[in-house]
Amino acid sequence: MLKALMIVVATISSGEVRTTMNSMDECLEAKQMIMKQDANAKVLCIPQTPEESEYAKMQEFFDMFLMMIDSLENYQEMRQERIMHE
Repeated sequence: MLKALMIVVATISSGEVRTTMNSMDECLEAKQMIMKQDANAKVLCIPQTPEESEYAKMQEFFDMFLMMIDSLENYQEMRQERIMHE
């Protein structure tokens, strides 16, 4: 199942709102509800593959960053143990 990115620009907000929806059908249903509330709103449903997810990219980056920190901490601990044994 392909996820969808919903982009909403409404007259009541100063910017746009982006929300990842679980499916294109769910996005289109939400679009109808938004259009009932504000007929002037601009709502797009764009297919989104997992690779396009900004959240997923950021999560992967932070996971790698945390792994690097853990690795550095382990290195420092091993280095301290070597110094103590010398």
